[in-house]
Amino acid sequence: MSDKTAKIISCIFHPLLMPTYGFIIIFNMNSLLFQFPNKGKSLLVFFILITTCVLPLMTIYFIKRQGLIKSWNMEDKEERIFPYIISAIFFYFAYRLIIKFQLPSMFYYFLLGSSLLVILSLIINFKWKISSHMVGLGGLTGTFTVLFYKFQLNISYLIAILIVISGLTGYARLKLNSHTHAQIYAGFGLGLVIMTVFLFFLL
Repeated sequence: MSDKTAKIISCIFHPLLMPTYGFIIIFNMNSLLFQFPNKGKSLLVFFILITTCVLPLMTIYFIKRQGLIKSWNMEDKEERIFPYIISAIFFYFAYRLIIKFQLPSMFYYFLLGSSLLVILSLIINFKWKISSHMVGLGGLTGTFTVLFYKFQLNISYLIAILIVISGLTGYARLKLNSHTHAQIYAGFGLGLVIMTVFLFFLL
């Protein structure tokens, strides 16, 4: 894998895109458990994209311009503190807004669980640089693992695809020397376990 390919993979599966991907996948599962008017699906996905990805990135860009972050790679864990805080605020803000809509509880808990993962990553980051890419993918995998077991949905193929994507992304992060093997495995494990337990007991 070339560095260019590794960077592309890292961008496509950026942790800030995980909530958007989660909503898109759930909307396209055609399950009676998560029915929502087709007209509102695109608007809701757009709202999630703006609040959990675009706005955090714009804010991070602003603080980078202020010199608080040296580069987008954020190789030092100290540089990741502000981005984590910003992400946690916007994730929770999105959660607080969508609970005003009449959606299946799965959507609320998914966003709340995502907010929890960002906060836990922030806390860990004070001592150790964990892979946020893998935390996000682990959380996404845990989400659909719960849906598979708890609601008997036929999505084993989806879980397999997410595991493959997680492995590919983890390799890309290693290729770019962004993380160690331990940080990659710990990130995926944290996201998978926390989101699985969180959703399993709330749904």
